[in-house]
Amino acid sequence: MLNILESDLIVRLNEEKGTLQLLLPAKGGELQVLDEISESQFVEGESAADVIGKSIMSYLSASHTSVLFGLEDYREAGRDFAQSIQKKSQLLLKSGDPDSEFEGVQLLLSEFDSKWTLADVDRISALLENAARGSSQAEKFLANDWPTRSDALKRRIARTRADP
Repeated sequence: MLNILESDLIVRLNEEKGTLQLLLPAKGGELQVLDEISESQFVEGESAADVIGKSIMSYLSASHTSVLFGLEDYREAGRDFAQSIQKKSQLLLKSGDPDSEFEGVQLLLSEFDSKWTLADVDRISALLENAARGSSQAEKFLANDWPTRSDALKRRIARTRADP
């Protein structure tokens, strides 16, 4: 049996919503929604395999440096996907709804990369504190998961800055 890794992408059919969800593992065995795909997003002539396959390959090319399976061909699409995630997170953060703001923070965290600084981690802390004022999920994450996760992010940033 395999363990779920932080870098895994999980695909789930949500029949209630009529969507296919792309999920990322979070601490405590929970999953965060990275994207939802519905048939209404399909362009005429596109099959489900085309749309879903492109979304998955775009995510993988944006989050991995591997060239397996032709991922390099999806780098540009992956950059577009990353930009759409950034836009979605900004909309959620500006929504005024604490649960949506928390979802926006989770999307930002999924975009962590070598360009992040300690100021970015501090910004996430402030956003989480704000969301926790009205979201029990954010409050729980801030109390239980964020201290360990922020320490790990800070150590990674320090290592990245120390590498020549």
